[in-house]
Amino acid sequence: MSPTDLYHDRLLALARHARQQPMLSANLITHRAETHNPTCGDRAEAQLCLRNGKLLGAAIHSDGCAICQAAAGLLLQILAEAGNASFKASQLQRLSQQVADWLADKNESGGNLPLPHPDITLFTAVKTQYRNRMPCVRLPFEAAAMASRQPLSGGR
Repeated sequence: MSPTDLYHDRLLALARHARQQPMLSANLITHRAETHNPTCGDRAEAQLCLRNGKLLGAAIHSDGCAICQAAAGLLLQILAEAGNASFKASQLQRLSQQVADWLADKNESGGNLPLPHPDITLFTAVKTQYRNRMPCVRLPFEAAAMASRQPLSGGR
């Protein structure tokens, strides 16, 4: 994989992983949000099961390009590695901001930004050469962060 390759095997594998994941059962969903990129038409939906601020389950569906789907796959991978129950709603919001900051090279303190996850570097070509695709990477993370702040009515 070259850092200049937009689409490469590892990125496409993450996209496939995301497409193969089921959505949550309706009775488990406590929080939900959908985000949309009006420029390209990508959509990302996040369904969360949060209890007492802890994430008990998550599903992310991306209806869009392979970049957006791969970002959804990375988010699912991060949650699986952390163990959903140890992940808190506030961490979803922080993770979304870290991804946005990494893509934009936004570092208030100077120096290198810490990576939100080592595999975020799979999107280096987006960060360096295809900057117009940054919203595609951010979309699933933004959907999850937004969902964490939007409980469904009915208080499931």
